[in-house]
Amino acid sequence: MHICFNILLNKNHADITGGKPFEEDILEHFTINNINFYGVKLCARCVTTTINQENAIKGKEPLKTLATYRMHKNKIYFGQNLLHHREGIIKIDDLIEVKKRKNRDELLLKTYN
Repeated sequence: MHICFNILLNKNHADITGGKPFEEDILEHFTINNINFYGVKLCARCVTTTINQENAIKGKEPLKTLATYRMHKNKIYFGQNLLHHREGIIKIDDLIEVKKRKNRDELLLKTYN
């Protein structure tokens, strides 16, 4: 898997390319350039993702589409909140080394119950 950044959308946001759909949901521990990252919990998305950063016009996407299959208890979940250990530089196309994955069934039970 590789990492890429969308600075216009949110400077604290990174997209992972490669891997299986929604695999980021179950990444418990991974490294990028010897920086350890730990998945803390699934991320409930806010309306910031619907604002066009070039013209400040608010739209409905991507939350409208995500709501059709990622909603629970009036929250739309997509991605994870992460903690990191160590400092360093990560950049576009850096490789992600997965150290540990969460059990998907246990994760869904914790999130959706």
